[in-house]
Amino acid sequence: MENHITTNKKFICEITKKALQSAIFDYTSLYDYYLQTSKTIIKEKKKFKDKYKYAMVIANALDSIFTMEEDARQEKINEIKSIIIANSTTIGDIFSNIELDENRSSIMLNYNFKELKSKSLDPAKAKREEIKINEYQNIFVRSILSNIITIFENYFSKIIKTLIILNPERYFENTTIKISNLIKEDSISILNRCVDEKVDKLIFDSLETLNTIEQKDKICIDRYTSIKKEFEEIYYRRNVYIHNSGYANKIYIKNIDKMYSDNVNIGDKLICDDIYLENALNCLAKIMCSIYYETIHLIDYNQHQFERCRYYAI
Repeated sequence: MENHITTNKKFICEITKKALQSAIFDYTSLYDYYLQTSKTIIKEKKKFKDKYKYAMVIANALDSIFTMEEDARQEKINEIKSIIIANSTTIGDIFSNIELDENRSSIMLNYNFKELKSKSLDPAKAKREEIKINEYQNIFVRSILSNIITIFENYFSKIIKTLIILNPERYFENTTIKISNLIKEDSISILNRCVDEKVDKLIFDSLETLNTIEQKDKICIDRYTSIKKEFEEIYYRRNVYIHNSGYANKIYIKNIDKMYSDNVNIGDKLICDDIYLENALNCLAKIMCSIYYETIHLIDYNQHQFERCRYYAI
């Protein structure tokens, strides 16, 4: 019996190791995607800035009209016409007229070009391109954050299954199986289905399940380095970017640690620059390695493997 149990432990350790190897492969693929796409976005932003530098000066100047009192708008238009954008060229030299078209519901700004040698001076086109490149950035951020959580949950679901197999009584407390089901279906198939259904249920709220396994299996995610609260913030920031265009809401502020929420107000745009995304990717690697170490420690297979994983988790 002892040999049978030992063999199972070795097999479970091997399966757990392969799960981490697969997850690390997914992680490195995502990291490569992050590096390549980040470089592309930087190039596109620089290209935009160089091409539409003067058009954005014009656009920002024209936008300022809408924030002014009605009586001051025409005077502001005259002031804008005298703004020099390049080589002694003023905005008034480019446009034949700039006038307001006002009604009860909105204010429209009309203008005509005297002579437009390059579309790069068109403020309307510049604003459209700015919106496009900003959305490109948002799509990139959503992709990185979503894939971080996807990779984690794919890996974590395999770990949950391992923990259930190791300690089924902790996860199937008060669970019953009908005798009729045992007659219709073999016991192994029933057990596999029960385990898979339990995994699906637990992975639905992966953060809550992290708390569950810490309680049931005495696993400590933060044993060697504090990463759990950071990962929770990444998780909820992902939700904000998916469901609220990256603007902080009550759910985000309520569920993250105060060290992350102290200077955030509802409606604030959450910044996800390269530094944040690099840290988020590093956090993914750390939490997966930490969970792996804790699982191997729970199996109590080989002290050498503990120390190797401890090195990577730190």
